[in-house]
Amino acid sequence: MTTIQVKDLIIKNINKEINHNSEFISYNRKSIMKQAHKIFKEGTCSFSDSLKQAWESAKRVVIKCRIALTNAKTRLMDLYTPEQNDKKLNAFVNLLVNLK
Repeated sequence: MTTIQVKDLIIKNINKEINHNSEFISYNRKSIMKQAHKIFKEGTCSFSDSLKQAWESAKRVVIKCRIALTNAKTRLMDLYTPEQNDKKLNAFVNLLVNLK
């Protein structure tokens, strides 16, 4: 494989990862209620406690996916050519100068 083919393959895999993590950015109330009912049926706690556990679990998943999504986008941006990175850096420096 050539360098370009490897780079295209890496970009394709990162885009798949971004699409996969994008599905879990928002909360799915139906799955949260199913999880709460499943915990409640175990008979170890009340329904309110099982609902709290289900929400905490959903929050952990969403936070984890948001972090993974940010990391994947960063890795994707690192694959650009140095000229493109220089343009990004110049734009960032100009933005900082304008903000001062």
